[in-house]
Amino acid sequence: MSSTHKHKWRILRDAILKAAQAAKQQQEQPQEQREPQEEEGAAVDDASVRRFQSYGLVTSHRVEPGTINRIAFSGNGTVLADSADQDSDVLLGTWHRHDAPGFDSFQPLVFHLRPVVTLQDMLGFNNTGNVCIWPSEEVLVHWILSQPGVFKGLRVCEIGGGMASLAGLAVAINEQAEEVVLTDGNENSMSCIHATLAANRGAFTTENVTAQRLDWTQPAHYQHLQHRFDVVLCADCCFFDEFRPALAEVLQTITRPSGHVLLICPERRGTRSAFLQLASDRFRVEEIPSFDAELQRQHEHVLASNPKYEPDIHFPKAAKLTPLK
Repeated sequence: MSSTHKHKWRILRDAILKAAQAAKQQQEQPQEQREPQEEEGAAVDDASVRRFQSYGLVTSHRVEPGTINRIAFSGNGTVLADSADQDSDVLLGTWHRHDAPGFDSFQPLVFHLRPVVTLQDMLGFNNTGNVCIWPSEEVLVHWILSQPGVFKGLRVCEIGGGMASLAGLAVAINEQAEEVVLTDGNENSMSCIHATLAANRGAFTTENVTAQRLDWTQPAHYQHLQHRFDVVLCADCCFFDEFRPALAEVLQTITRPSGHVLLICPERRGTRSAFLQLASDRFRVEEIPSFDAELQRQHEHVLASNPKYEPDIHFPKAAKLTPLK
């Protein structure tokens, strides 16, 4: 891990450590009842510090508040367990019911890791997807639910979906896709995703929904997926400088020549533009200026009412990446 990478994680770690107690108390409330929160340490000039949490397009309700659940894993897959054993094969967290106002069919049960409060938990392959559900992910979910049938019969992959992988779940639940594959490079994220898939099988519109670990820096993780997917969903994956070349390589490898990548993320101090410039050697890049009408309305409302809201680091922008011939 480079010194720059360590520095960015140190800032994010410090912000989360200072906010951990507030986050723990807040976890008992439904997401839509929470006031917008500023992460401590926001004075630090770093694009990863989270000052804004949600547009309210996807809400979260903790199931059985006050209960800590454990997920344990056997050789045959995921097993839900109440064991108090604290070994390396057991993760602590809580179950949450997610909703998207106006879309009654989308109500997945999702396993969330407990709040990350130690440096050991923060390190490893990119752990941002275990910290929270970022606004780009909720915006992508809302767009998917607003476009019924757009993925019908297609092979779809979400890359870097984090512990919840909500966009991939939205496709699996609503779209009658040919195949849906949820991926992340972090092992703890993958454990959560496997548990979530087991809990939601009855809601999927296709039987072919799977999850696999995909570390962008390990070609062995994705070479078998060469030119497999019609659509690759990529929400907020462009921040870390070190991973951008690997991300571009993965996207080119797994996307069909006739397919495309739907990338959504904020500009974040030029990190989005840096990735799109890098990707332009492999893809035709098309900006999507009017991505979601409801997002635009919420953006204007938050911009006028929340002084901590900064469009540069919070407002997701969408682009379509089509492989060059």
